[in-house]
Amino acid sequence: MRVLPAAFAVVVAAGLLRAAERTPGDEFASAIDRGNILAVKALVEDGADPDTSIAYGDNQVTPLMRASGRGRRDIVRYLLSKGAKVNARNADGDTALMEAVKRGFDDIVTLLIAAGADVKARDGRGNTAFSLAAFGAHLEIADVLLQRGADPNEADPSGITPLLGAASMGNEEVLRYLVGKGAKVNAITQIEYGGSTALTTAASVGQVASVKALLELGADPRLRMKDGGTALSHAQESGNEEVIALIKAALAKGKPPARKP
Repeated sequence: MRVLPAAFAVVVAAGLLRAAERTPGDEFASAIDRGNILAVKALVEDGADPDTSIAYGDNQVTPLMRASGRGRRDIVRYLLSKGAKVNARNADGDTALMEAVKRGFDDIVTLLIAAGADVKARDGRGNTAFSLAAFGAHLEIADVLLQRGADPNEADPSGITPLLGAASMGNEEVLRYLVGKGAKVNAITQIEYGGSTALTTAASVGQVASVKALLELGADPRLRMKDGGTALSHAQESGNEEVIALIKAALAKGKPPARKP
């Protein structure tokens, strides 16, 4: 019978030790993940910095970034009211806006932009909030970002545009959206790598839906890249017979007029 109190004391001591080892960042993370705004307020009112670093794997994020990526609108609003840095970045160059965009939290995107979030900021891979919205098919968010000055023809350091990304992934809806918003369907990028268009990109990976949509949107199958490649040569390299047939049919018809997306 005397063993139980001793065991209980060990458990209590271990719990107290773990509690003592918790950092303010740990406390913020726990409160945010639970959606506990009262706990977040208590931390700030007790003197914790609204921009306290939170360990996230090998990276560090701010409470605002974590709350934005978790969809905690009320916590985001509160942290902004307490001076949290809206454009703070982690080691990968991500911002709170990017975190909200990637997960499709349009209400939080609106809050962050109103607080001065930089819509043209790029992460360490060269992505902007708009390219992330396009890659994730968050088109309502993409609309908001375009209204704030995002460029539908932007390219990352490798020359990849949102249109090229959508073409490679076979996302017909996003392709039509982007062209409708001003993306140039025949733009040639990645010149230093020989040149690419959305059509040659789609052809090279055998994306049938993308090839069909791009041809309907006015993509020119006759364009020749700097390295001599064409949509047909890329299709032949991919080995996709349906894509090859689509491009050969387009070549036989001549250049069609562009159709509305």
